[in-house]
Amino acid sequence: MLSVPKYGWTDFSIGGNEYSLSYLTDVPIDWLESAVYGLTNQRPFVVYAECEPEEIHLTVTEMFCHVIYEGHEPNPETYFVKMTMLDFCKALYADISRDVDAWADWSRYDDENFREEQKRKIQSLLDELDALIKEQSKYET
Repeated sequence: MLSVPKYGWTDFSIGGNEYSLSYLTDVPIDWLESAVYGLTNQRPFVVYAECEPEEIHLTVTEMFCHVIYEGHEPNPETYFVKMTMLDFCKALYADISRDVDAWADWSRYDDENFREEQKRKIQSLLDELDALIKEQSKYET
């Protein structure tokens, strides 16, 4: 789903499509917070990212992800991907936990204090998401 970030960019793959996401959106924090909200409340959630100058919006529901990619065309590209909320959260957890240091450098890799604060926040959200995933996985059939 998400590649290890480099210089404020990550590649995001879903439904056979790939998009380059930029540091203009705080993907690790915003997406983890949204995933935690969704699993905590059993409610659909939205994640968003800048692709410069395009943008992508995903509505993650219990049974699928609705992708809207707004590019230069007058009509956005929109499609559905069969991916459950739990599977999306598992993939997000795996991708970000794979290299927390790289994600802590996501938007301001020249500020050590900011980087350390980001790392703590990301790890805290990952821990919370991991607990929610484990709890929800008990009910999978």
